[in-house]
Amino acid sequence: MAATGTGLVRPSEFGGRQTVSGDHDTPLQFVPRKPPKSEGATVEGGVVARASVISIDEIYRTPEADTKIGNVLKMLRDSASSCDKAVTALGDSDPVGADSLMLEVRAVLPELFCNRGIGDGFAEIVNALESAFENLGGEMFSLAQINAVRDALTGARNEPRMSFEKSLRYVLALEEVGLKTEPADIDTLAGCLDE
Repeated sequence: MAATGTGLVRPSEFGGRQTVSGDHDTPLQFVPRKPPKSEGATVEGGVVARASVISIDEIYRTPEADTKIGNVLKMLRDSASSCDKAVTALGDSDPVGADSLMLEVRAVLPELFCNRGIGDGFAEIVNALESAFENLGGEMFSLAQINAVRDALTGARNEPRMSFEKSLRYVLALEEVGLKTEPADIDTLAGCLDE
């Protein structure tokens, strides 16, 4: 038995601990306790289980979504959904429908651009997407490009405060499918500086 400030603690036959009062040596009732989900991992048999992953929707619940970040998350979710629908439209041989859905995504980008202060990674993804749409010059997105745009939107939604370095993974994925993620005027500006 081990002494504590309130009495003695000894192993219980139920697998927990039983506290015995130091004054009367009367056993107190053993109440098994499971920690609430908010306490994270539990220990069983010396093994620490991983805490479950909390989804972004649980952190920013719908009733509380009137916050700035809540509105941004909703726009990102809706835009990613539009990309999914565009993929389906391409699969159904409806490129005009797919293009229309991608225009819905483009319409949201200026609002996302205004919220770049959420984080450096978020800002980099939004800037890259804005430039990718602009640099396409009205051309239709390919299936691979739509998937890359959707992945970037989903990444920004799942981790809006990601680091700049982590966001580069999404930007590089956009570039790998032929999207130009730098502003169109950057080449002109670079040419002027070279002269």
